[in-house]
Amino acid sequence: MHESRAMPASAIPPVAPAKPPPAPAKPPPAPEAKARAEESSGTLAGFVSATRRLLDRWTSAPPEVRITLPQGDLKLFKLSGELDDRLALQAATWMLFVQAMKPDSDLTIAIDCTGGSLTAGLSLIDVLLKAKCRVRTHCTRQALGISSMILAAGNKGFRTVVRTAILTVPVPMQGSDGKTVSPSHPKALQAFSAATGRTASQVEKEILKLKSITPKLAVKHGLADAVAV
Repeated sequence: MHESRAMPASAIPPVAPAKPPPAPAKPPPAPEAKARAEESSGTLAGFVSATRRLLDRWTSAPPEVRITLPQGDLKLFKLSGELDDRLALQAATWMLFVQAMKPDSDLTIAIDCTGGSLTAGLSLIDVLLKAKCRVRTHCTRQALGISSMILAAGNKGFRTVVRTAILTVPVPMQGSDGKTVSPSHPKALQAFSAATGRTASQVEKEILKLKSITPKLAVKHGLADAVAV
């Protein structure tokens, strides 16, 4: 008969301790939340994030548009000539860039504009009304059509117009898709109301009915705060 011998303890292989189950992976932040966090960081990444969000909304802008920052004083942007998608997008991008790099800066938009696209102007007004830094608007010679509402979209108390300036209100225009774009559209009236501090009804009945606007009338109807000497 064979006798069974007990195996010595030293010969028993050690048992590896059980590893704890891995912690569940955190879900990645939503793209929109990540973009907003970068946008509010006040850095170059915030500027890039805000610009991408702006380009996504600016569906009418040509994809090959190139953004160039103004030469000279970075805090001054000259909005001159006819307003189109390119000019409005350049002004909006300039604003986002400066407020990302220098959030405490006072920006100035000098307006000498012959009017132009209502949709481009409304997009620029939307950016102006949401600006985190103070934006001064100043009409140097003329603010025709939608540019008069861009003048009104500056910070209250910092909107000026020269006493010899010529101003007119926006008029219905034909868009690039062949459809007529009216300043009396509810979304346009809402933007004009926020810019002027008047109700949508007042904008439609009092401001949009004016054929021409003197600097004093601009102050009276909330398009400007003072006539510059």
